[in-house]
Amino acid sequence: TSDGPDVSVEAEEADPNSLLHLYRTLIGWRSQISALRDGVLHNVPIDDPHVLAYTLQDAQSKVVVVHNLSCDVRTVSLGSAMQKTTILVQSETGATVNLGQVSLPPYATVILH
Repeated sequence: TSDGPDVSVEAEEADPNSLLHLYRTLIGWRSQISALRDGVLHNVPIDDPHVLAYTLQDAQSKVVVVHNLSCDVRTVSLGSAMQKTTILVQSETGATVNLGQVSLPPYATVILH
């Protein structure tokens, strides 16, 4: 997908990897997972500056959200936050959780439950 003023909604709708599709996916997750809407946010310290992680907890659920902000696959340990080891949803296929670590494809987001 190219960036800039020449990108139309029609072009974004036709591209399953477009930013429009990603935002629609994220909005859908928010409607499905109450902690994403109403949860209290707590940072999860990560040694990798290209990965952002935090927990969100409300009365119904607690999730761990992990974002890979780089163009490379990233694998990180989430420490005590790794009690949540089931991938609930992911923005890109290929995310894995194994032996206390989460591995994310480039520019991917995963929500652990």
